[in-house]
Amino acid sequence: MLMSMKKIIPNVVAVWVLGVSLSVGATAGQAVKVSSFGYDPVDSTRFIQKALDSGAGKIVLDKQSGPWVTLPLLARSDTEFIVEPGVELLAKRGEYKGIRDYLFTLDGVTNVTIRGGEGSTFRMWKSDYQKPPYAKSEWRYTLRIIRSENVYVEGMRFIESGGDGIVIARSKNVTIRNCLCDRNHRQGISLCSGENVLIENTVMSNTSGTAPQAGIDLEPDTSGEKLVNCTLRNCLSKNNSGDGFTVYLNSLNEDSSPVSILFENCRSVGNRSSATVSGGGGREDRFVKGWVRFRGCTFDSPNFHGISIGASPANAFSVSFADCVISNVSPDNATFSDVCFNAPRIRQGFCDGVDLGNLTIFQPIDRPWFSGGKQAIGPSPTQITGTVRVIKPKGEVETTVLDQAWAEKNLPAIRGGKSLPPRRVFPESDESNVTVIDNAKGKAVELSPVAILCKAKVIFFVETPGRVVFTGRQVIAVPGRHAGQKPLTVTAIRKGGGKGRSWKIPNVSDQSTEFVFDALARGFYRLEFPDEGTRFCLEKSTVPVAVDATSDEHVVAPIKRKPFSLWFDAPAGDTFSFLCRGDSYYRFCVKVFSPDGKLFAEKEIVEDIFLVEKEKNTDGGLWRIDFNRAEKPNYDWIRVDMSGVPGYFFLSPEKRWHFRGN
Repeated sequence: MLMSMKKIIPNVVAVWVLGVSLSVGATAGQAVKVSSFGYDPVDSTRFIQKALDSGAGKIVLDKQSGPWVTLPLLARSDTEFIVEPGVELLAKRGEYKGIRDYLFTLDGVTNVTIRGGEGSTFRMWKSDYQKPPYAKSEWRYTLRIIRSENVYVEGMRFIESGGDGIVIARSKNVTIRNCLCDRNHRQGISLCSGENVLIENTVMSNTSGTAPQAGIDLEPDTSGEKLVNCTLRNCLSKNNSGDGFTVYLNSLNEDSSPVSILFENCRSVGNRSSATVSGGGGREDRFVKGWVRFRGCTFDSPNFHGISIGASPANAFSVSFADCVISNVSPDNATFSDVCFNAPRIRQGFCDGVDLGNLTIFQPIDRPWFSGGKQAIGPSPTQITGTVRVIKPKGEVETTVLDQAWAEKNLPAIRGGKSLPPRRVFPESDESNVTVIDNAKGKAVELSPVAILCKAKVIFFVETPGRVVFTGRQVIAVPGRHAGQKPLTVTAIRKGGGKGRSWKIPNVSDQSTEFVFDALARGFYRLEFPDEGTRFCLEKSTVPVAVDATSDEHVVAPIKRKPFSLWFDAPAGDTFSFLCRGDSYYRFCVKVFSPDGKLFAEKEIVEDIFLVEKEKNTDGGLWRIDFNRAEKPNYDWIRVDMSGVPGYFFLSPEKRWHFRGN
């Protein structure tokens, strides 16, 4: 169980106070008090940084009449920074205007210790940074550890940052022990990349501000980063707006270092979901190897799921739970389950390689303990194991042994266990094969009111070189998330799909903005939006434009939960398979209309896939798909995919293209 801070920290303090020799201008191994360089209650930056640069082995931030107010600080190698009990290092109010201004940074250093006692605190001004005149940011961290080695942090509080309490990136041999990360803006702790990292007896609580808002998020940014021998032991994640423990490995792949992540005797209390593990939401294959393990952990009172596992097919890393307990999951909403198996990609296959061990579940309401059985194309999983013991609200006990028979019954094969046929891709810049249908030549037409997630690909075709005019805006879907600042990119598409010349278009804000591109040649172009956590809505266009799902499924979303439509071209004689789904949480209604306007298929999506297949299509022409709310709420993300005909989902029937001879 997690020990209280009061029991732990006084013993720590007694160790470092003994035998410290204090002097000004001390050499390595000696110690200096920061106050010997000076103290200014308004701004002590110059004194603190001078002490850090002094070459002393120990720098003591000693108690004064008030906090040590400072601008950003940089640590040096081979130092111990001691924060006396009750001493506060406080960000200077009204400063930190840069979006990446950090309170205390360890960058490229070795052998650094930060040690505190009861009440030793690094604190910033989160509520100030969340409104003008501050530029919107999620990176104003209290403690940033990057490219560093042999780092030890103990007995400290990291409070009210404008980003994360602690960030660890590309570092090795890092220990965080007996610390508190409270009321931070984005995460309590972010572990982006690390090797031999131990976080022990640490509390991560009350995170709120901007997504993901987790207690701790283990999330590499690139495939070259790693999470090797990373352990959380006796930690508590409590009352965070996001998940308690998040492991998000989507940026890693089979060429990345295998992961090894252990949660031991940890508790998640009152978070969104207690523990979430995902490993391939950004791709359909090439997953990272390794393992993620939870041992002796408790998951209490989440608002959503107790455990949520996504994008972990059989050829990916394994996930296991040993002697864990789930209790009081979402007592007021039967939509959520104790355990959710989620496949974020339609073609990815089921979650597999999951061992629930000897899992005990205490249910506040009577409902199925698991969900997510109808979300992936392919055969049933073969490596779901464990014994699940469910204690119902009235005390009845249900025990389920997970094996192949259970998986085949509860996670049934879809489409007979067969995978979808390959996506169909045309040589995109073969101009002679393209006919443009434009019912409003030279004029901008209204596009379907749909938000496009920034990783989605949008493609447009220019029939005659010249000026192309769009109107669009960013869509802020997450409270506290800010409009991105980076420019848009237009890239010419060469024959075979290769990239040609690129152009930059100035940033488009969250207000409707007209922007222009001067096309030098006829052909296809790709419009790319920077991935800054927002969505994008194209509102008008003078040329045909479509969401491009020819190489991958893509995610679209309604705007303010309003209905919208997409269109696709299916030439006569072609066989096609259109499918869509909304993950385990999102629900919507979908209707598919044939080119003659007749309803061909409809369904209300709950957790399953909507698959529409047409053999030997005789109704050549433009098909329409309508999306709208379902009876259940949570109408948002919609994943769309296409086989048999090119997966171009047009945003207007008035402007589109057609491939002749196909």
